[in-house]
Amino acid sequence: MRKTHAISFLLSVSLLSKFKGRSLKGLFDLRPFTKILSWGTFRLYQIIKGVRGVLNGFEELLGTEEINSQYDEFARGHRQKRYIHRMLKTLFMLIVLVFSFTSASAAEYFSIPVDAANVGPVTQANAEKISADLIRLYFVEAFQKTQKPMMIQVLWEMPYFGAGVVEEAGPVIAIKVFGGMIRNPEMTEDILAAVMCHEIGHVIGGAPYQDVIDAEWTSVEGQSDFFAASKCLPRYFQMLQPRLTNVQLKQKIELAALGFFLISQKYATPDQVSVSLEKTAPEVAIELNRHSYPSDQCRLDTFKAGAACLTEATCRAPVCWLPK
Repeated sequence: MRKTHAISFLLSVSLLSKFKGRSLKGLFDLRPFTKILSWGTFRLYQIIKGVRGVLNGFEELLGTEEINSQYDEFARGHRQKRYIHRMLKTLFMLIVLVFSFTSASAAEYFSIPVDAANVGPVTQANAEKISADLIRLYFVEAFQKTQKPMMIQVLWEMPYFGAGVVEEAGPVIAIKVFGGMIRNPEMTEDILAAVMCHEIGHVIGGAPYQDVIDAEWTSVEGQSDFFAASKCLPRYFQMLQPRLTNVQLKQKIELAALGFFLISQKYATPDQVSVSLEKTAPEVAIELNRHSYPSDQCRLDTFKAGAACLTEATCRAPVCWLPK
């Protein structure tokens, strides 16, 4: 069976910092586990159905001749893959998610269910439109690199704060975005696009790469941020508003990044130093960090540096994570 791995669940990794005190005790409480497992069983059925329909659904979803020709070539070689491989892959991922979300529940982690009253303006339809637009922009490039079709799944019922990319066995590179984060009261469409662009950056952002086992093909966190700001967001925003100047694009990208990290610090990483567009991270990297996140301010600096590529002759990721 091919390898399956969940990579960079965008802020869900912060759960590890919560395994202390009463949170550690709650980790072994079976009540949240059984509740989430019940929900997860239903989601497993839905995911399996979704994966099963991927090969038949990409042509209708994407609808361009260039993409369809690449997909047809891919599909001819993979339609005979055994369904059990996909089911086992999905089961493995579910076990990882159940463990994470059990600990999340025990730690009273950020959660906004579908029926919550206090939600933001971004709807499921908005999120799916953003994901479809970004797939149209980057499907071919991702396929050329990975030889697998890339998709973005809006997991609307998932109540937690997170997003990530998963190389699923056989058919797809799947970017998954959780509904709880999308429903955040401070979320905007621009911020959500920045999140999705970061995840696309893991797939096609290029070197430097992570040293996490089975994830060596994915760009490090800092490079994913830099790709999002310098490549993905400018292309996406220009598609929506072709008349934007480079200066306006730069400001739009910086504000989207700032908005995300303010949301993150409010709900997922409250232990981080407050971020600002007016300051820079003090750290200077001596060695490249290939397996964890830079500080929030360093990541915001990375978005600023990427956006600066629009207005400056030369640009570079900041030294807070990329050594000179």
